[in-house]
Amino acid sequence: EVGDRVVGANTTPCFECYHCKKNEYSLCENLNYLNGAYSEYVAVPGHMLKYNFYKIPESLPYEQAALLEPLVCAVHGADRIPVKTGDDVVVIGAGPIGLMFMDSLALKGARVIAVDLSDYRLSLSRQFGAAVTVNAGDKEHVQRVKEKCNGGRGADVVVEATGFPEVWENAINMVRPGGTVLTFGGTKKGTSIAIDCQKFHYEEINLKAVYHHTPYHVQWALNLLTNGSIDGAKYISGVYPLENAIDALESIARQEGIKYAVLPE
Repeated sequence: EVGDRVVGANTTPCFECYHCKKNEYSLCENLNYLNGAYSEYVAVPGHMLKYNFYKIPESLPYEQAALLEPLVCAVHGADRIPVKTGDDVVVIGAGPIGLMFMDSLALKGARVIAVDLSDYRLSLSRQFGAAVTVNAGDKEHVQRVKEKCNGGRGADVVVEATGFPEVWENAINMVRPGGTVLTFGGTKKGTSIAIDCQKFHYEEINLKAVYHHTPYHVQWALNLLTNGSIDGAKYISGVYPLENAIDALESIARQEGIKYAVLPE
């Protein structure tokens, strides 16, 4: 109704296509996107409003509710990988999505190892559940990561959250025999990687991709923000007025902070 505080996802599946009928909602053949922001008004399609929009609980500030869409992608990814309490899980990339993965995986009881090129971001990662950090600038960092997991055997699960093909390859080399690699970071069209076929086959490595989100995970992520299991305030590094939105985006491009709230007033 008029005056309701609302938050929603940027897509909604059709629930009628081949993939939707198999509950593969992130692969919906008719997935419609509602992209764009910084407008005074936005018209939300009725189908999207019905299935993927929610009233914001009174306890949750707008700024934290706005984290919903990126968070739900990480929650979806974390839900689709076999992580048990005590597992050694590596997250490569300590940007906003990587930190959200760390947060989500720590909630599942994993021992999280953060890998990134930035010492600043690695230091931040400890606030989001990382127990161990490794700088990827070290030429031997892949071996260093393996040594810190399962007595040198490698990680139970590796999450790639950068979108660089060479990092996909590093992830495969960090995982233990029988482990799982989640290639979450999207690469450029036409990109390919090289895999050691013998290693892949004889070590029974599981290579998995997870895209986007589902309505179920949207509701789940909103609950995590609302009940405080995920502390949205930790992700907000500062506030910019709307007229300085470009400055906020450039700060992110320079890897200054995590997220910035852009306020119209």
